[in-house]
This record gives sequence, structure tokens and C-alpha cells, in this order.
Amino acid sequence: MVEYNASHNRYQFAMPVRWSETQSVLFDKAGVEKLVEFGPSTTLLNMANKTLAQFNQESDAVNGLKRSLLSISTNYDDLRYDTLPPVELERKESPKLEKSPDPKHATEPIALEAPIHENVPPAKGNLPIPDVPITALESVSALVASSLKRPASDLKLGDSIKAVSGGRSIVQNEIVGDMLEEFGPLADDVENVPLEELASIIQKSYDGRMRKCLRARVEKMISSKMPGSFDLISARSFLEDKWRLASGRQDAVLLIALGQQPAARLKKNEEAEAFFDAIAQGYLTSAGLSRQRNVEAADPKQTLLDLKVVQQLRDEYSTLRKKVAALLSDDDESATSPSQTSDNFSQIQDKIDLYESELGEDFCNGIKPTFNADHQRSYESSWNWGHVDLIDEYYKLIGSNTSPRNLEAVIASLRGRMSGRLERTRQYLLSRISSSGNDSRESVKKLLEGLGSDNFSEEGSYSPSTQTSSPVIIPLSGAAQEAHPILLLEPTQIASSHQSLSQKLGNPGSPRILRRGQAAWKPDPCLTAYMGLESAITPTTFAEKNVLLTGAGPNSIGIALLELLLRGGARVLVTTSRAMRDAGPIYQEVFARHGARGSRLVVVPCNQGSQQDVERLVAHVYDPAKGLGWDLDFVVPFAAVPEKGREIDAIDSRSELAHRAMLTNVLRILGAVKAAKQGRGSRTRPAQVLLPLSPNHGAFGGDGLYSESKLGLTALHNKWFSESWSDYLCLCGVVIGWTRGTGLMAANDAIADEIAKRGIMTFSTEEMARHLAALMSGRVVSVCQTECLLADLSGGMGSDPGLAEFVAQIRTEIRQSDEIRRAISDEEALDEGIIRGILAPTPPPNSTPPISPMEDLDLGFPKLPEYATEIKPLNAQLDGMVDLESVVVVVGFAEIGPWGNSRTRWEMELNGELSVQGCIELAWMTGLIKHNPKPAGTSSPRGAAGAAWIDVETGAPIHGVEVKAKYEKKILAHAGLRLIEPSPLDHPDRESQQFLQEVVVQHDLEPFTASLDTATEFAREHGDKVDVRPVAGSDQYSVRLRRGATVLVPKARAFDRIVGGQLPTGWDPTAYGLPADLCESVDRCTQMALVCAAETFLSAGIPDVYELYGGMHPSELANCVGSGLGGGRSLQKLYRQRYLDRPVQSDILAEVFVNTTGAWLNMLLMGAAGPTRTPVGACATALESLNQGYDLIASGAARVCLVGGYDDMTQDTSAEFARMRATADSAADVRGRGRAPAETSRPCAASRCGFVEAEGCGMQLLASAQTALELGLPVRAVVAHVQTASDGVGRSVPAPGKGIMVNVREDPSAARGPSPLLDIGYRRRLLERALASIREHRELLSAPDAPEPSPSGSLDEEAELASRREEREARRRFGNGFWTHDARISPLRGALAVWGLTADDIGVASLHGTSTVLNEKNEVEVLHRQLARLGRTPGNAALAVCQKYLTGHPKGAAAAWMLNGCCQILDAGAVPGNRNADDIDAALEPWEHLAFPGRTIAVGDVRAFTVTSFGFGQKGAQALGVHPRFLFATVDEQRYAEYCRRRQRRYFRAKQHFQNTFYGSHMVVLKDDPPYPKERQVEALVDATARFG
Repeated sequence: MVEYNASHNRYQFAMPVRWSETQSVLFDKAGVEKLVEFGPSTTLLNMANKTLAQFNQESDAVNGLKRSLLSISTNYDDLRYDTLPPVELERKESPKLEKSPDPKHATEPIALEAPIHENVPPAKGNLPIPDVPITALESVSALVASSLKRPASDLKLGDSIKAVSGGRSIVQNEIVGDMLEEFGPLADDVENVPLEELASIIQKSYDGRMRKCLRARVEKMISSKMPGSFDLISARSFLEDKWRLASGRQDAVLLIALGQQPAARLKKNEEAEAFFDAIAQGYLTSAGLSRQRNVEAADPKQTLLDLKVVQQLRDEYSTLRKKVAALLSDDDESATSPSQTSDNFSQIQDKIDLYESELGEDFCNGIKPTFNADHQRSYESSWNWGHVDLIDEYYKLIGSNTSPRNLEAVIASLRGRMSGRLERTRQYLLSRISSSGNDSRESVKKLLEGLGSDNFSEEGSYSPSTQTSSPVIIPLSGAAQEAHPILLLEPTQIASSHQSLSQKLGNPGSPRILRRGQAAWKPDPCLTAYMGLESAITPTTFAEKNVLLTGAGPNSIGIALLELLLRGGARVLVTTSRAMRDAGPIYQEVFARHGARGSRLVVVPCNQGSQQDVERLVAHVYDPAKGLGWDLDFVVPFAAVPEKGREIDAIDSRSELAHRAMLTNVLRILGAVKAAKQGRGSRTRPAQVLLPLSPNHGAFGGDGLYSESKLGLTALHNKWFSESWSDYLCLCGVVIGWTRGTGLMAANDAIADEIAKRGIMTFSTEEMARHLAALMSGRVVSVCQTECLLADLSGGMGSDPGLAEFVAQIRTEIRQSDEIRRAISDEEALDEGIIRGILAPTPPPNSTPPISPMEDLDLGFPKLPEYATEIKPLNAQLDGMVDLESVVVVVGFAEIGPWGNSRTRWEMELNGELSVQGCIELAWMTGLIKHNPKPAGTSSPRGAAGAAWIDVETGAPIHGVEVKAKYEKKILAHAGLRLIEPSPLDHPDRESQQFLQEVVVQHDLEPFTASLDTATEFAREHGDKVDVRPVAGSDQYSVRLRRGATVLVPKARAFDRIVGGQLPTGWDPTAYGLPADLCESVDRCTQMALVCAAETFLSAGIPDVYELYGGMHPSELANCVGSGLGGGRSLQKLYRQRYLDRPVQSDILAEVFVNTTGAWLNMLLMGAAGPTRTPVGACATALESLNQGYDLIASGAARVCLVGGYDDMTQDTSAEFARMRATADSAADVRGRGRAPAETSRPCAASRCGFVEAEGCGMQLLASAQTALELGLPVRAVVAHVQTASDGVGRSVPAPGKGIMVNVREDPSAARGPSPLLDIGYRRRLLERALASIREHRELLSAPDAPEPSPSGSLDEEAELASRREEREARRRFGNGFWTHDARISPLRGALAVWGLTADDIGVASLHGTSTVLNEKNEVEVLHRQLARLGRTPGNAALAVCQKYLTGHPKGAAAAWMLNGCCQILDAGAVPGNRNADDIDAALEPWEHLAFPGRTIAVGDVRAFTVTSFGFGQKGAQALGVHPRFLFATVDEQRYAEYCRRRQRRYFRAKQHFQNTFYGSHMVVLKDDPPYPKERQVEALVDATARFG
């Protein structure tokens, strides 16, 4: 072939007009035989073909030339070299390569690699290891290990398949099936043959090669766990090249790798090589082999080509080809000149550098805009907060023996928020106090009577009392006299005013108002008198007034003024520089404490140093469509930036920023307000501006531009006359003096007393705020609208020229005094040490440090009520009034959720923080700490002796008291509602969800290798669109997708449900005792349920479930645990992972059944033979489960029942909830609205926007009251009633309904009044008569003339049994079920009356409260109507509990967690508040029978509670619970005492087991055998008297 260097003709390729000359040079002069065109088409080749046919065809035939014209676009396979020729050191020794007769082989990726190894022998320095085929034992071990997902080295070869499967028949059958597929027919009882013996049997006919099953698993491992470019050929080549392993030993390494697969796909080839390095090294070590290497250099003639280098060359060539094609396909599209772009960037960067160097870093950072109207928070539900405060104060006074000092302030605060709702509450509480007959609660009466109804109209609206005295006329002078000839003062006010006015005017430090004279400002006695009246702030003082207030941070004058404005009924817009998630709770608490009727507080983020922010702020105020639509009445621009320590030679960028914020942008705010008012035509409503001035005009020094900023504001008094905005703004300058406790003056508070001695008045923030509020009163404002005023609140600071020197002197004296006291204190400590004989305060080097006491981790049994004081008063009514075998009680509960367990969740719900025990439990369950097996070891470092815990990460010993300080921050960051941490089955990015896009291939793709089976599957799917060829020298096949083939390409859509209530990060079920292999084979929901069930039994004092069978038959233990969705992750594996052909266990179908979890509970923990029901009720599953358990026990079908629900949280289910618009768009909440992740669930709040999904499990253990008393089980609540209901006709499955109103259904035609059966005294008389009749009948059967009993005495026994049955029926007829089948009595009314209670005794309503708009409106209305229907007294509001603000919505487990919380409320006597309900929805205000606390209220005693739950699909449910003391009142004191003794013994035993869980034992103890002998199963099940203790 003729080669020609055409580089000198390069220019001609770019000039089409000279292509003819170029062809002449190529074909005639150079004699080119092969011409290759690089480009997307064959344009040049077409022209060349025409030229050769026209001019060269005959000459080429004569000369024997065969020209080849090729193009990379059409002849790529013919041009591609898959291997490089062998290295030629000496040309004459190089063997000549023959052209393959079959052109197909030229396209096979590595078909020519075999000749490379034949022509170049291996180097002597790296000798290959002798090859051996794999053995049957290796194959058997690998197959079993991969099925069990454990290393083959962990298998005990003496165990059988049945033994290693742990008795799991599904796993056992799977392994046996794989054995038959891999090795052919085997013995019938192969599962019982030891693995080693089985391998020896197989070895007799084994050929040492992997067959279908193992090949498929190896290929699956490579394709799913290795990088995409690291296929099976790459793995084998790596083992051969680096480790000198031939095919047999390669197989052995691959088999070992099956049992040690990476947890996730490796990202890089280097990671895959490191993985196989470890496997190969372990294999060689176990085989007694080593790599043989020689230090001598290998012969250059024998050097092998590195396959990695070859692959790299291929990749580089492919990349280059694509780049050339892209460049040639880029037509005449013009691009931006790189030099031009670089110049633009350079200019921009130069400007940025200039601005930063000129303005400074502080200035540039300080002017960044932060205003965002979407982050606005609004508070206006004073109707609820006043109601809650009244209830809270009532219970505080009830529980306290002393009268609080601030009672008058409380009364004043509540009077400002009085309404018809509060008046009815006040009247109810007064009647409650009167009926109690307790005269010791005078403070309560004082509170309630102080809120008297004299100030209320008939409609219940508040009307302040008015004075009837004649007003006093005070004349004015000057300009004010023309506009306001007279000003009015009330007689009661003028006396005190005139008495002190002369004194104030004579004291230069007293507050005063000055008016502008001819040459100076002069005090005005009349205006000063108005400011000194100190009239009380009423809800009408600032009603309908709109205020813009900046600079109202904590401990500031602004926030004290804000409190007064809210008390006066103003609408206030406050700006904050804090993040809204931090600022929101601060201002919410301010409004909740001080907001009066009609007031409103709006908070927005705003940087007063930013021009954009102040302009957008004012625009937002006046925008009627997207903003507030207000017209401002007051502007109070009090924001300030401290500049301490800056003198004239240190004026920096921060000083300029402060000057901009306190002067320039204040003017901009006023200008924007003027422009907005002018645009509205609002000339008759000027806004009063309180200008924050200062007496410090440089006297103190070292304050940067602070003085200049304040002096600059004084010029506005002149501009008000000289400019054109006096119709829109009026000015009142306020010279603010020394105010203690503010951010600017906090450092000076220590010398405030000394300043006062000098005659200078200092103020608290509250005092200063009262003066400012007086300036905003109508009388002062009316004068201010006609002239500028100046309020001197300096306290005399400006008139003392020596103040700065005096302050400096005082500070020096204080500092010296502190140093002297510190030195004296140190000296006294040394003297005392010497007197006592202690030479040094430090302990001796060899002394033993004190050992911190170990925490007494408590399981949390409920308190036992005192019989004499709490039970005996009820006993007279309830003794013997119920059938205890039909009464259902909760004896145990547990949960697994975002806050760990029920104890840690309760701490957060009740107190908002974790205790030391709570931190220990969460740190232990999340793997941060573990038990120290040698807490008192001598090798412990100093200070670590007695440490009960070890830091898992560092191994350092940790004392229990240190856990909270060390781990609490990390625990809180990874618990509760938070940003979702994706599971391995979800997209690794929480903000993305993966989908598959169908794409048609437009050109042939690069080939890849696969096994025969996989290649066949590709051919079956794609037909002629795929090319499959064998790879020479390998059992792999080359697969290439052709043009027209269809592939599914992954893509990611934005996913906005980024917040959820996941289990605490690191939660590990194996810590509780679950085996790792079990956790790998069962769904995560089952793992949660097993742990939760074990803890539920333990919380009932039952460490071992089999203990129950000592007192009852296994058929009397029921299981009613259900779920809304079942195994969520198993569903993902079944549908998504299986579809993607990823490794999934063969029995995954069984794990998606909802009843499978219940089956595992019974098989591994309970071993029962009792009833089993599996409720599926969506969000109401747990209450439906409770209903089924209640029915089983009440009907006698079971004595003990496990109930509850569970659900997982996956990205797939979250996405579907989002499509239903049921869940909150948490991405918009967190980023768009400035909410913290923990704030995204806001039940009952006006800003709620959907529920936040959570996951977990919740359970209760129910028992009959008879069983609980006999066994000493802790009674946590009495389940008085539970019922489910449908919602009627509709078209929306998730829509909430009112079906549970049937719980108060009664016959409306019963005009004779309430049924007498509701009177427990009446029922007692009926019961006594019935019991007397039964006893008489029994005595008749025992009379002398009665029939003779049989020898066995069966007649007497039968009579006794009949008598007992009749007594039970009588107690049910007049006790538990007296109301059934009586249309006059509703279920709720009857269930309460059983225990002598009424609707007024329901103290708590635990709401489903999902944080959706419709649910809360429907649920609160339903509950109010229920209570009203039952006759609840107006004003007696039940406290609403909305637990989901803390936990999110776990679907199936929701009501179980709520019921657990209610049991804890009964025990603690405290009701937790909804801390995320910053502003209660106004739509809930009409339903007065419920109040919505935002904080915990200690009520002392809760008699009854209601739990409601609403599930998708017409599932409404409601449960009624009663305090356990009402049950204890049905038995006598002796029986109660015996129960207490039994319960305490059970408590100590359960507590020991609970603590052992943390100290190395296991909470979950799985059962291998039934409670009865296996061989006697049938006899045990059919014998009702069988017991197994």
C-alpha cells in the first residue's frame, strides 16, 4: 500500500474549488490506494468515486491498482483495530500477520488477543500459579453463602442446608432448588445432609466448571456491583494479569466473591480491582500459595502488552473520533469569541474588585437583600391564645398553695383579650370552683372575678367602661392653639398630672415633650401632661391602626413597644434580620402573650441596610393584591447597628453600613411611604414617624458614625416645613436616653446605679416603651399632625458634659474592684487549704477519681393511685358494677418512630427536650454508644473509671451523665422531622426521583460482553436490532445494539417531598437482638414490628411471652396488628428492583402481604394459637386494630390481644401522596417559605398545607381487666369504647367525612327526658336486686328437698357455673353494656356513664390532626358537635392534642402513637401543646368545645380522653379512654392491695430485663420451639385446661 504525507496540501481540504487539484495529487502523483474520510457523511468520497470512474478506471486496471475508499460513518467496523500488533524489537524476527479470511472476526473486540499471548511468552519474573479446577465443595459453599448473603468462610461445613437456613423453609427450598439446577439430581433428603458430605457426593461426578446457576449469579454480581466498564472479561483479565491465576483459580475467586459482595455498586474500576485484590489475596493465603515474583528484569522480547494500556488506547481513539465527527458536523455556526468572553469576565471582575476594595467586605455583605414576602409569618388568633392562657393560669393556681405575685398583671393581660368564648369559660370555671366547696383557692376566685362580665355586652363583645365625669379643659398656645383650641383631660387624670407636672418640668432628666419655638425647642407642659398620664392600654387604644416597626429584637425597646401595641389592638408589621425559623417562635410567643382582640402581627425578613429591601418592604405594605394592603398610621424605624470602639481614624465599612441603615435607608423608608400614600391619594391620614434620636452627640466617642447618623435625622424637622411631604408624614423626634438591658447598652448595665446617683435617669425597656406608646396616643398625634414635636426621654444625659469621663472612671473602679475581690477569694481558698492540710487543690497523681453514679434506666410503669384519697371516693358508686372479664384495658404499649421509642417521644412532646436517659436510649439505639463490659477496669484512663458506656466511633469510655452534652446535638439533627436521608432503594439524591425514558437508538452502539443466557435474552427482546457474536477464547459473547433498537434510559425528575419523619439515623434492629440474617430476609416493617412487639410485652411486665401460658391457654392470646400498605421496601423490590433485574430474594412476594408481619410476630415471639385478624385501614389502621382487639376480649374470644399498626416510608409512596396533593410540598416550605424541616407539619395552623409523611410502628397490649388484676399487669387506661364508621356517599376516597357522628346517635323522639339508666345509683339498685335473685335461685337448688346430686357432684358444679354466668350477665346488663340496644342512649354517652362520667369529664381530645386544610376543619367540627350533642357545658373546652406536629403522619401507626400519648397524659396529668401551631386557623374559632394549646399545660387530673382517626377509603374511627383509677374503684381495698404487690414484683423483674438490654443482653428473644412439647401439639391445642408455665 502506498502511503503519502499530504500535510502540505492541508490547505486544499478547506477550499472546495481546489478539490480537483487535490484528487490529481492523491491519485495520479502519490498513487494513494486507501482513502479514508473522517466526517459525518461521505461527501468527499462520492466526488472521489466519480473522479476515479471518469479518469483512472482504465489505468488502474492496467497497473493492477485496487483503491479502497472508506468513511468512518459507514465503514467504522472495517477501520477499527481491536488489538495492537505484538511488539517488534527486531523486524526480521517479527512474524508476519496474515489477513483473516473471514472479515467478521475483525470486528470482535478481543479475538486477536490470544495470538498476542502465543507470540510473546510470559516473563520469567512473574510465573503463573499452577491451575486447578474448582471443587464441588467450593461450588456448594458459594451457592449456599450467596443465598444466605454471608461469606462462605462463615459457614459450618458440618451443618446441613436446613441448619444453615435457620429453619426458614422458603430459604431452604430456594437453596435446594438451586442445587438441583446446578448439580442435577440429588438425594431426596439433601436438606439434611451436611454440606461437606454433600460436596463429596457431588465431587464424584463434578467436572470442575460453573454451570447455569452459579454462572448467572457471578454475572449478576458483576453487572450489579461492579462499575459499568468492569465486566466479567475485565475481572478475569485482571486476575490473570496481576495475580497470574488461570481460569480454574479465577472461578474459585469469583465464587468466594459471591458471598462477599459490596453493599452497593462500586463507582470506579480501581475500587473493583481493590475488591478482587482482597478476595484473591485471601484465596491464595487460604490455599497456601503466594505470588511468585522475580527481581530480575524480564527479557524485553518477552514483554507483554498491558491490557489496561490497550483499553486506554481504545478509549482515547473512540473519544478522538467522536470529537472529530462533532467538529466536522459543526457547520458555519458562529460561536462567541473566547477572547471576547474572557474580556467581559475580566471587566466584570475588575468592577467587583473595585467595589469591594472601596466599600469594604462588611458593607458589601451587609447590603445583601433578604426581604422575601413568601417568608412572611402572620399571627392573629388571639381568640385561642387568650382561651389557653386562662385555662393554664387556672390550673397553675389550682395546683399552687400560694398566690402568685403577678396575678394583677395576668388579669390585666387576660382582660385585654376577653371575648364571649373567654367569658363562658370564666363562668364555667367559677361554677366548678363553687361546686368543689374548697375555700382555700382564693387566688383562683380573684382571677376569675377580676375578669368580671361588667364590661361585656349581650353579644359577648368587650366594651371598656367609660367615665361619666366632665372633662377638664386645658388651653394650648402657639400654633397648636389654632388647630386645637382645647384639649380634654378627665378629672381622674388631671389631679395626678398637675401634682407632678411642676416637679417634672423642674427636673431636666424627666421625660417631656418639646415644641419648636422661635429659636429653640421648649418644653410644653400640657403635652407633657398627656405623656405623663400613664393611662392603661386597652384593646381599643390602637385598634385599626397600622404600624411599621423595625429593630424589635429580643431585649430591645422595640419588642417592649410591640407588646404594648398588640395589647392596644394594633396591626403591626415587624422586620427581622434573623432567619424566620429562628425569629418566628420569638414573635409568636409575644403575640400569644399580648395580642388583643383585633390585633395582628406580621413578621417579614428585611435588611434595613439594603435599598432593595426597604423599597420592597413598603411596596409589600401597600400592595392590596399580593401584600398587606395597609395604609400606615405609624412608622417606628428603630433598627440599629452597633459600632463600638471605632474612633475617627478607624471609620471602616461597618461604620458606613451602620450609617446607611440608621440614616440613609430611614429616609428611603419615609420617602417610599410618602410616595405610596401620594399614589393612593391619602392626604388626610398622615403617618406619625417616631424618629430615634440620641443625646450622644459625640460626647462618649468611639462609636463610629452613630452620632452623625442620629444628628442627620434631626434635619427632617426642618425638611418637614421646607419640603412637600407634610401631608403624608408627621414627625415626632424621640431623644432616647440610657435604657437598661438593650443590645446597645447591656454592657453598661453594671454602672447604671452609679449613673443614677449623678442625677441622670435610666429606663428599663418597658418604661421606655410606655413613654413611646404615650407619644402614639391620639391626643399627641393630633398635635403632631400640625407641627413637629420632640420628646426628650434622655434622662438628662445630654446636659451632663462630664458624663463620658465619669463613666470611664466608674468602669475603671469596677474593674479594679473585681480584680481585688478575685485576689482575695484566691487567697482565702489557699488559706483554708493550708488550715485543712491540703497543699494543692489538685488531687494526687495516683488518686482514684470519683465514680459517677450509673443512670437508673426506667421502663416507665404508671403511678399507682392512692386508694384512700383517689379510689375510695369512687368505690361507693363503682364497686362491683362491671363484669371485669368484659372490661378491656391497655396494659402495655410501645412504638418505634422518628423520635425512637414512646419514652423519648414523650419527653420531646411534653418538655421539648431530652433527658439524660432519653439521650442514652437514643444514642444506644442509633449506634453512637454501647455498653462498657469492664466499667471498673484498672486499664481505664484517668476519669473513665466506672464509665458504663463506650463511644462506638472512638472506643473512649463515656459516663452516662456525659451522654447528653456529648451527643444531644447530633441526636436532634438525626431524629424527628428532618431532611430525608434516602434509602438504598430510592434515588441517592433526595430531591430527585428516577424514571425510565424509552429511546430509539439512532446508530449502532458500542459492543459489550455478556453471558450466553443474557445475550440470548437480548436477542429474544430486540430480534434483528441486536448483533450477538462469541468472543474468541472466552465463554462470553459480544452484544451490540443496532440502529432502531429500543432502550430505557434513566432520568431524574425533581422531587419536592424532601422532609419526612424517618427513624433515627443509625437505628439498628440487631441491637435489640434480631439476627442479621433474619433482618436481611424479612421486610423492614417486620423488623420494626418485632422490636416494637417485644417492647410492648416488656412494658406490660412480660419479658417472656410464654409466661402468659402459665395462666391461660395459647388460644386466648390474639394478634390484630395491621398496616396501611404492608412492606413498603418489599414492594419496591418486587416491582421496581425485579423489573430492573437487580438481585432480589426469591420469596419477596411473601413479604409484601400485610398479614406476613403478623405471621412473623407469632412464629418468632408469641407462639400463640388464638384469633388473628389483619386490619387494613390506611391512616385509621391502628384504631381499627384496637376495635378488633376490643371486640375479641369483650366477647370472650381472647383474654389478651396485641394490637397496633405499622407502615414504612418510601420515595414511591411519597410521590403518589404528592400527586394526590395530600402531603406538604416541603421543598417549598423549607426554601420558599423559610420554614425549618421540623416546622413543616403544622396541624390546626392557618398556614398548614398538607401532612408530612413518617414511618414506624405502634402497638398496645390489651387484656381483660380480670386478667390484668390477676397477673398484676400495669393498667394504663380503660378502653371504654371504640368504633369505626363509614362516611356515606361520595366520589373522593381520601376526603374526610362525618361518619363517626354515629357515636352520639340517639332517638330524637324520646321526649320523656334522659333514660334513668344513666344514673349509676339507679343501675346499682337494679343490679343488687338481680344479684339477690340469682343467690335465691342458687339457694333453692341447694335446699334439702332439692334433687339428690350425683356421686360426682356435677349438679352442684353446674349450678355454681350457672350462677356465675348469671352474675356476669347481670353485671354486663346493668354495667358494661347497659346502654346497648337502647336507642335513647348513644354509645359515647353510655360508655361514659358506665364509669359514672359525663361529657364534661373528657379532658383531652387527641386529634388525627394531619396538617391538611380539610381534615382539621372537619375533625374539629365533628368533635364539637359530638360534645354539644352529649350536653357538654359551654365554656368547658377540651384540650386538643396534635401529636403529628412532632412525629409526622406514619399512616398505619398514627392512632397507636396517639393512644400511647393519651395513656402517658393520664399518668402525668399534663397535656402537651402543639408547638408548631403558630397561628390557629380562624375557621376553627366557632367550635368552642376545643382549645388548642401551644405549650404543655399541667392539669393534674384527666379523667377521660377521646382519640379520633380518619383513613383514606371511608375509615373513620374513634376510641374513648378512661383513667385506671375508675377500674380500681370497682374492687375492694384488699384486692387492690394484692394487685399492687403483684404489679410491683412484675415491675422489678421487667425493669431488670429492660436494663440488661442496654448492658449486653437482648430485648428480643426469638423462639425456636412452641410453648408446649412439639410431639404433643394436637393434645395441647384441644385441651382447654392445658397450661404451660
